[in-house]
Amino acid sequence: MASATHASCIVFPTECFDPKATLHAVQQEKCTALYGVPTMFTVELELLASGEVERKGFEHLRTGIAAGSSVPKELMKKLHRKLNLTELSMRLPRFGRCGRLMKGPVGVGM
Repeated sequence: MASATHASCIVFPTECFDPKATLHAVQQEKCTALYGVPTMFTVELELLASGEVERKGFEHLRTGIAAGSSVPKELMKKLHRKLNLTELSMRLPRFGRCGRLMKGPVGVGM
């Protein structure tokens, strides 16, 4: 919805999650945001660490949403360092109520 109201573009590299295709799409399309759950981000970071995906082309990334469960502090630090996701927000589930959105530097409120 935000992309429609802010004249931006949504990139769907595949019909279902493919970490390598996702990272290549981020590089090729110069994406600024990346959405996922902690497990998805972990697999993407593993591809970068193994060298299967080149570590270039992520300088445009800055924000996104991590949802589904809380993001461990160490994973958040890696996302900041390796993928430049310095403005990543977390959407945490709250049973019986609507979720909440958290945003801030590593270690603050987490």
